[in-house]
Amino acid sequence: MTRLALLLPLALLAGCKDDAPKSVSPPTPAAKAEPAPSGGGGNTNYVAGGGAVQNSRQAAKRADLTNDLANLGTFMTDQEITLGKMPSAAEVTAALKADPNFRKVSELVAAGTIMLTGTTSRSGLWAYEIEADSKGGLGLVAGRANRYTADEIKNLKQGG
Repeated sequence: MTRLALLLPLALLAGCKDDAPKSVSPPTPAAKAEPAPSGGGGNTNYVAGGGAVQNSRQAAKRADLTNDLANLGTFMTDQEITLGKMPSAAEVTAALKADPNFRKVSELVAAGTIMLTGTTSRSGLWAYEIEADSKGGLGLVAGRANRYTADEIKNLKQGG
């Protein structure tokens, strides 16, 4: 029994040795992704071939802008209740500037990242992200932020 106890660990150690030379290839350099623009400019659509880092940034940017549009929807709903009608784009812009709680949304509207439509229809397109009417993207319809195709945004802009 003692011999078996001594030989078993030696046999295991002998079988674990790997004499084959290891080939190590140099790591491939990662593609440089452009930093996401600060302030949320640009469209938030997926970029094919953009790489995992770039598409992760786009997803984060899309989530952030979806939240900003949802906040705008809440703000515009409050304005509708206060005014007794859907506010115009000028009324929304002025009210956003006056309210410190919506500073970021106000900056996005002022920068043109979020486009206000000025619709008078409660169920219409209230706002959309820049280039959503040409590339598709985020839109605010009836106070809810969702993704739309370019054709859907164009149709909603025309009141359909």
